[in-house]
Amino acid sequence: WLASNPSVPLSKRREAFKYRKTQWKGLLDLRQQYGDLNENKHKYILYMNKLRNIAAHVGLYEGTHDQLKEYADFVQGFIVNGT
Repeated sequence: WLASNPSVPLSKRREAFKYRKTQWKGLLDLRQQYGDLNENKHKYILYMNKLRNIAAHVGLYEGTHDQLKEYADFVQGFIVNGT
């Protein structure tokens, strides 16, 4: 989406896709700045990533099964439909 969006300056598109230069958070921020990712969705993704980090590093998922299912549906919709 970022690579093909003409509203994202070419310099930012080139920099964003340099291998190991930009982390996913940078891409997320670009999507918020130039796309339709509102503040609530942005915060939601960051929150769920926090839960994922805790689970990955501590071995304990602090969310609920319903939260995880809801997030999986959100991600699928975001990837498939861009919403």
